[in-house]
Amino acid sequence: EFPGIDGRPWAGHRGYHPSHDEVMEEQRVLLKWAQGLSLYMSQSVLALKHSMAQFARLPPVHRALRAHTENRFGLMKRGILENQKFLNQLGADRRLFMNYEQIFGGVDAAQRKEVENTTSEDIDKVRSTLKQVVRDWSGEGGAEREQSYGPIIAALEAHFPDAEKRGSIRVLVTGGGLGRLAFEVVRRGFTCEGDEFSFHMLFGSNFILNSCDESHVI
Repeated sequence: EFPGIDGRPWAGHRGYHPSHDEVMEEQRVLLKWAQGLSLYMSQSVLALKHSMAQFARLPPVHRALRAHTENRFGLMKRGILENQKFLNQLGADRRLFMNYEQIFGGVDAAQRKEVENTTSEDIDKVRSTLKQVVRDWSGEGGAEREQSYGPIIAALEAHFPDAEKRGSIRVLVTGGGLGRLAFEVVRRGFTCEGDEFSFHMLFGSNFILNSCDESHVI
């Protein structure tokens, strides 16, 4: 038995039962996550329009020095639209929740008002998730993955050179993020488990690992 600091079992332990306050807090965080996904496009387009307005106020001679910027604004808008399509898929799988209707349907007025007051921090978490997807699961992120994960994987392979015996070696990836490092560890024959706190990362990794069965689907 491994009791927590307050004498109760750790969350996830078979003897653990969350308190009412813990259930309500988790519900609040989940609702904020879903709201952030749904508002990403409107908030991002608003920020883009602000940047476009600032650029338009520049003197013509200065705008001419940055003639490519207007084309870039168009690319950014298309990117925002594509990002929102991905985010819609991320939050669409209700099988993630054993009690979906209880979480997203049984919301009282006070909770709904709090969730509707989405902050810039909530949107920043969504943008951070998108950046992490590029780093961990795109061809463009390969060089950064090699710098970040390469030394860890190389150390594991050097320490356990016999690939046939790696299945009995259990590896824990703390702060597992979107699951790429854990995925690479498993690919090399180890038994691996990832540990992650952020709902953005948990739902993102679930979607990529369990719903994307071919390359270039995102």
